[in-house]
Amino acid sequence: MGTPVSRPLRRVVPTLNSAEQAGRALADLASGSLRPPPGRSYAALRRGQVTWPEPTLLARDAAVADAVWQGSVRLARLEAPPSHLDERRQESDHD
Repeated sequence: MGTPVSRPLRRVVPTLNSAEQAGRALADLASGSLRPPPGRSYAALRRGQVTWPEPTLLARDAAVADAVWQGSVRLARLEAPPSHLDERRQESDHD
């Protein structure tokens, strides 16, 4: 946490990640100097260390992923591409 509250809070909750730790992890991931192990794609920073846990069920939900993408498109004021869920619905209509 990089807020003015984070330093005193870290004394009480020492497992909080610092802004420096988070920034370093993001830079390593973005630059490719830190790569996921085979079969992993989800990274989490735990106690200052990058870990590769299984994503939660919510993170693996296609409808949630689609909603996040569609929301991002609206926030960025981009033209929305068709939803991959719409394509699945059309395929199931033909079955």
